[in-house]
Amino acid sequence: MVLTAKMSELAMKVSGSAMHERGLIRLDVKVSNDGEVPLEALRLKARYNKSDLASKDSDKAKLHHLLPGDYFSQTFLLRPRVSIDETILGIKVRAEKAGVRLAVDLDLGSMSINVKGLPYEGGDPIPRM
Repeated sequence: MVLTAKMSELAMKVSGSAMHERGLIRLDVKVSNDGEVPLEALRLKARYNKSDLASKDSDKAKLHHLLPGDYFSQTFLLRPRVSIDETILGIKVRAEKAGVRLAVDLDLGSMSINVKGLPYEGGDPIPRM
């Protein structure tokens, strides 16, 4: 299942997708600056239910400047803690452009995952007698 969404505010365009891949949820984000002024203090954050999912690496990214005509892409990996029924995924993007604050909240939709694990996963091996 692949969830995609696009949104733009002024000259900042944000597109994102979410997909289930090898037991993880991968969030791909692309922010492009189509204006004539650089974007400053760009901050990206993955939005998800922290009781259902855990971030494998980091769920935030920062960029000091994004020059006109350039783009920035980031991948977030989320690991399900339990079986999930309709958890909502999204991306939050904040930036400044010539002293004006820009904010985009991109909703990627909801996803369900059935986690199948091995018994005694992560524990000590069962002793043999």
